[in-house]
Amino acid sequence: MLYLNLNKGKNKFITWFEGAHFSSKCVRVSWHHFAHDGTEFENWITIKRKYLTDDLFDIFKRLLSKNPKHLIDTIARWCKTFGVPYKTQTWDTFY
Repeated sequence: MLYLNLNKGKNKFITWFEGAHFSSKCVRVSWHHFAHDGTEFENWITIKRKYLTDDLFDIFKRLLSKNPKHLIDTIARWCKTFGVPYKTQTWDTFY
């Protein structure tokens, strides 16, 4: 599995990072933040690799390289545009 750090930062309220996990079975892009009051939240989108043809995978990688704002929503719209099935989850819906 390959992990790519896409974005990270910190302000007076939260610390966050965005990353992409690539495996032979799927791509998972996540947004994870830690609030300074101790709360934590993670949101991610999973796309099965079998739905990404080589051409779509290249376009997807270019999308990630642009470091868009609202990453999960942007990827969901991209998937809808290209007819790629995906699943979004949050940390609390996963368990």
